[in-house]
Amino acid sequence: MLPPPDTLKSIARLADFVSDFGGPDLLGNVTRYCEACEGCRHCKSRNHRPYSELRPLPVPLRRREAIAMDITGPFPEHKTGVDGILTVVDRLTKFAMFLPCRYHAKAPELAEVLYAGWIPTKGYPKEIVCDRDTRFMSDFWLALIKRWGSSLKPRLATPKPMGLRRTLIRPDQKDWVERLPDAELAYNSSIHPAIGMSPFEFEHGSLVTSPLDTIIPRAAESDDHLLFLRRMQELLVKARDQMVKTQQRMSQQANHQRTTVEPLPSLDELRSHCKSQLAALRPDHKRSLNPTPYKVSVTDNLYSYIHFLWLSEAPVGELA
Repeated sequence: MLPPPDTLKSIARLADFVSDFGGPDLLGNVTRYCEACEGCRHCKSRNHRPYSELRPLPVPLRRREAIAMDITGPFPEHKTGVDGILTVVDRLTKFAMFLPCRYHAKAPELAEVLYAGWIPTKGYPKEIVCDRDTRFMSDFWLALIKRWGSSLKPRLATPKPMGLRRTLIRPDQKDWVERLPDAELAYNSSIHPAIGMSPFEFEHGSLVTSPLDTIIPRAAESDDHLLFLRRMQELLVKARDQMVKTQQRMSQQANHQRTTVEPLPSLDELRSHCKSQLAALRPDHKRSLNPTPYKVSVTDNLYSYIHFLWLSEAPVGELA
């Protein structure tokens, strides 16, 4: 069955247009034209995969050695005045504590919440991973971390959903603080896919007890301390191996959507290029060139710093 005559005429006209103006490599010509267009580079959406590959944090060697913390909120204000949650997680055991706090609290108040909720039972951590919140990067917080003998490892802040706590707390709920222990117990007693066991079992060496244990008693555990130490060591080895495998799987999956970064020019090459540009400036406009980050001058309604993942390759000759 042949298509209508009008369709055949349209196809013939399109073929003539391609042969007259585009040639056999129409797509290639359009692609090269767009790549050479400075306006398309600057104004259109990103047309490449995110740069750099995912590099997970090293797996801690011991329990309670490294923690991660973040503030979630704001939630409906409780009668005690708190409207946020300081979440503290052991990076190895995945054991978590949900500590209520004021969402806009200053650094000294957050330090008191962390000290009262985590330090008495878990001790001082050697590493603290957090985002670059101004409260975590303040002079007070840095001095406190140094006095504790810990090291702060800030990470890049990325927008993300509230996750489990946001789904559990309704916008009109007023008793969410009283429900935090239930959520904390439910999380710590659930199997964590990264370690292959529950955080409670990894932290304490046994499963969490429940009201069913009074009805269906479990087998009595041995009081041999050597057997307990051996079991704790076996759990440590098993969990670390599981975390390494999980990180490798996540990295491979994430890196499929990323692209490796081509080698950037060396600092000497950039310095020589910038010096040649500075030489063309007037004497009163010249500035010294130091190997430090530089702030980009943009309009007032734009942020003057850009993340490396959002960089795009400039057309050849644009920086000349």
